[in-house]
Amino acid sequence: MERSLSALLPVCDAQTSLSSLVLDLLDVLPDLADRFDLVIVDDCSTDATIEVADELAACYPQIKAIRHATRQGRPAAIATGLANSRGRIVFLQDAECTVACDEIPRLWQEIGEHEVVLGRAGRPTRLPWTGGRFSEPKDRGGFCLFHRRAVESIQPYLENLSNLRNYLAANRLQWHEVEVRDRALQPRRQRTRKFGSVSTDRAQPQRHFADNGGLRGPNYLDRFRQFAFGE
Repeated sequence: MERSLSALLPVCDAQTSLSSLVLDLLDVLPDLADRFDLVIVDDCSTDATIEVADELAACYPQIKAIRHATRQGRPAAIATGLANSRGRIVFLQDAECTVACDEIPRLWQEIGEHEVVLGRAGRPTRLPWTGGRFSEPKDRGGFCLFHRRAVESIQPYLENLSNLRNYLAANRLQWHEVEVRDRALQPRRQRTRKFGSVSTDRAQPQRHFADNGGLRGPNYLDRFRQFAFGE
């Protein structure tokens, strides 16, 4: 059975980080699902977030950029993303998530057998004034995959991973949890970006020089077009 995927990115004032995150996701998502879309919801940013999102959407047919006219908060941005996406499986990450995007395939391997799969990175913090004992692991955020059919029950708790986990545990619902790598704690593995780059200031597609000295358009658009919904 074909599994389609929607990635939701509710953001606010994310001008400097948005393009990097989107390109990291685009390095991973095509390897997971035959069809996917990525919905960026700008919750009335005061910087150039929506301009960056619009230019990313102009470069990649899988991306949809939506802006709230007024600040509504993360839960409303998530709801907007859900209403404007189509995948049977949904990806969402915490606002302050530091988990590496290339850990997503580990969750994808489990989603066929579970309604909800969570990935979280944490570390115990050694406190020198307590004789070397460890405190509770520091929660550094994470991300989740879930089947859209589960949205009705879990949507009120999607604002962050801790809320969702607490809800699932309190109601004795089943989920699966995967320990994932925190990019803030470990050096990122060297990867060759497959589909060009976009400036963090102005999301311009990378241009390539042809042998004859002229400019040609980025060749990743044709490769991505086969993954677009409805095409």
